[in-house]
Amino acid sequence: MFTSNLPRLKLSSKALNKVLKKSQIHINIVKTFAYSTKTGRDDRGWRKINKDEFVVAPQLLQKPELHLFSVFDGHGLDGQTIARSLKQLLPKNLEEELFLNGLNNLPKSLVDSHNQT
Repeated sequence: MFTSNLPRLKLSSKALNKVLKKSQIHINIVKTFAYSTKTGRDDRGWRKINKDEFVVAPQLLQKPELHLFSVFDGHGLDGQTIARSLKQLLPKNLEEELFLNGLNNLPKSLVDSHNQT
């Protein structure tokens, strides 16, 4: 397990509810998806180590309309370790929270899984 001295960000379900209410949410079924990543360069033009990770978790809780697409932008000495840990933990935590809170309470599940991870 890793530790960090960075401040931990906390989401609030109230703030997330405001965002979701303002946005137009349409349920659809994703049949195909793709991803791409690009390694950056340092000041000398040399390629850096790509510390980013991503997760594609289609059909959470076996629901064809429920997917998780996420990018973890790793930085610093432990950036790759942290990004890999998030990749493993977030989908599991989100599925657990969705199961506990029910699909009708998506904002709470997103906040709780984020804070737990």
